Amino acid sequence: MKEAPSFDKDSQVTRLGAATFAANLTKPFCVGTVPNGGYVASVFLRVAREYLSVRNQPDPIAAHWQFLHATHQGPAVLVVEDVKPGRGVSVVHVALYQGELLPQEPWVSPKSKKRAVSYITNSLLVAEEGITLPTGFDIKDPPPPVDLELLAKGVDANWERLYMSIMDHVPILNNLEFYAPKDCPFRPASYDFWLRMANSETFTNASLGYVSDAGPPLLVETFRPVDADAEIPAGGFAIDKMFWYPTVTMSLEVKKALAPQGEEWLRLRVAAKVVKNGRYDAEVIVFDQKGEVVALSNHVALAVDIERNTSRSEKL
Repeated sequence: MKEAPSFDKDSQVTRLGAATFAANLTKPFCVGTVPNGGYVASVFLRVAREYLSVRNQPDPIAAHWQFLHATHQGPAVLVVEDVKPGRGVSVVHVALYQGELLPQEPWVSPKSKKRAVSYITNSLLVAEEGITLPTGFDIKDPPPPVDLELLAKGVDANWERLYMSIMDHVPILNNLEFYAPKDCPFRPASYDFWLRMANSETFTNASLGYVSDAGPPLLVETFRPVDADAEIPAGGFAIDKMFWYPTVTMSLEVKKALAPQGEEWLRLRVAAKVVKNGRYDAEVIVFDQKGEVVALSNHVALAVDIERNTSRSEKL
C-alpha cells in the first residue's frame, strides 16, 4: 500500500479538563481549505468516547451533526455538555470552537466561533440485549460477489480500483482506496464501493463518521465525463467544472460494533433521491465483510462552485 496520512493520528483528541478536549485538524484531511465533514465528525466521536468511557459507554449508537460554519486547518477545542447521563445509554452535546482560542482554562474566548455541534448517544454495544427480529432487509440491485484477498492484489474478477478525475484535484480522496464493480456503469446517483484505508490502518467505530462521508461527494461526480473525449452524461456537466461538496447536516446510527482491532474492509451503498439547485441528499449504508449492516447515515449537502472554498477570506 502507498504511504498515506494517519487517520488515527490526525483525529486524536487530548483532554484539557473534565469536559474540554483539544484537537488539531490537519491539511491531509482538508478539501481545499476546509476539513472534510466526516473527518471532523470522527473527531467528535473520539471526544464522546473519551468522555463516556468512564461510564463504560464508549460506543456511538446515534449521532447528529450540524455544521454551522466552515472549520479550518489548525487547533480546535471541543466542549462537552451532559444532556442525559444514564446507566446504559448517555447523551452528550459537543461543540467545536476555533479562532481566538486561549492557552489555558477556559480555553475558549468570547471571540472564538462555534463551528460545528453534535448530539451523540453512546452505550456499550456488546452489552446490548433485547428482541432481535429477521426483517428480510436487502438492497435493490445488490453488487456482485467479491474475494477480498484477490481484491487486495487487484485481480478480483468482479471489482476494480476506482479512478475519478476529481481524485487528481482533491487529495483527501486518495487517503482511501475505493473499489467499484467492473463493467458496471454507475446508476444515476447510486453506487456501491468497497473501501479500505490507503495505509495499514483499519476502520474503527470512531472512524465511522469519516467512512459515512466518504461516498456522498462522489454522487455528483458520476455525472462528469470519464475523460476529456467522453460525452457529457445526460443531465451532467463538463469535465473541467469543479465543485465543493460541504456537508450541512449529517446523522449516523450504528447497528453493530466493529471488531476491537478494527476492520480492513467495509462496503458502502450510497444513493441520492434529489439533486436540485445545488443541494442534494445522500443515504449511506455501511456493510462489513459478512454483509451485515454496520451503520446507516443520512446527509444534507451542497454542490457549490469550488471558488466558495478556495476564495475564503476568513482565517484563523
